[in-house]
Amino acid sequence: MFFKRRSKSKQAENSVEVTQQDQLQPKVPEEETDTVAEQQLEPAAPDETKETPPVEPASQTEPASEEPEPEIGSIRTETTEKLLARIETYQKELFEAKAARDENRKMVTNRQFTLLLGGVSTCRKVPGIPGHPGYDNLFLTKDENQQKMIRDHLKKMYGVVDKESLEKTWRFLFTSGAEYEDFLHFWSGTPSFELNKLNPKAKEIFLKAKAYAENFRPIVGEKGFFAWDINETITLYRTACSAGIITPQEFWERTQQLVRFAIARYHSWEEYAVSLLCGATYFMFRQDKMQETMLENFLNININMVQFLFGPQGKWTTAMWPERLN
Repeated sequence: MFFKRRSKSKQAENSVEVTQQDQLQPKVPEEETDTVAEQQLEPAAPDETKETPPVEPASQTEPASEEPEPEIGSIRTETTEKLLARIETYQKELFEAKAARDENRKMVTNRQFTLLLGGVSTCRKVPGIPGHPGYDNLFLTKDENQQKMIRDHLKKMYGVVDKESLEKTWRFLFTSGAEYEDFLHFWSGTPSFELNKLNPKAKEIFLKAKAYAENFRPIVGEKGFFAWDINETITLYRTACSAGIITPQEFWERTQQLVRFAIARYHSWEEYAVSLLCGATYFMFRQDKMQETMLENFLNININMVQFLFGPQGKWTTAMWPERLN
């Protein structure tokens, strides 16, 4: 078991134009600060990219205290109650209409399915990419002005300027699923690490995050928040490909393990969507320094995107969820 430090970020309320709705952008990773669970979903990248950045032992752990500190109780405010009710209501609506969708769904190619897994984050407008790029092909351009705009966007929003910073960004920013996995171990009475070996600040952060994540446990169960991480990582790679930071071949190689993981963990677009919405809410709670000021707006934006994908001709309405890669 490892621990990873989530990074500070700026532009907490930055928003950009998306298809039919404004969408908040994830925040830029800068210096490493808070300590959170490190266990992470690996990308389908060459082996040399899979090494986890080292964590300095001195900054992460202290000798275990003689007496364990009490755990933090439930974090369930009026705002949280409202968000949970919204997700649960929408979850019910999604699954009530699932059978009718299944009758008309058709198989898509592996590459189309990969791009559809990033369906929500692909709706965000990226400078240099005209309009919505769709879910059939990668957007590639030799126009230097377009590539520069995309690169500037990646640098501004994520701090991504090359392959190395691309890998570092997704590993440190999209960890909601891995954190939830650690919480599951604690909830089941089989902790994946010794809590009292964390320094006081790290321990407080972990316990607060765990207490907040527990609100979503009745909704997602063991499915967790991985859908959010997969959605974000695929589109981050897709944008990096459009910017010329990675090649199309590298994009498909790096995303295949994410695709296999998604197929193994989820069994429908409906399951994936619910996990994504819960993960998005938890992600913003962690990004906003465990405050609730941005949660309702962020959830509403992502529900709007999911509703767009589940519209009458939406891609998640017409595409079949595969049992395995063809």
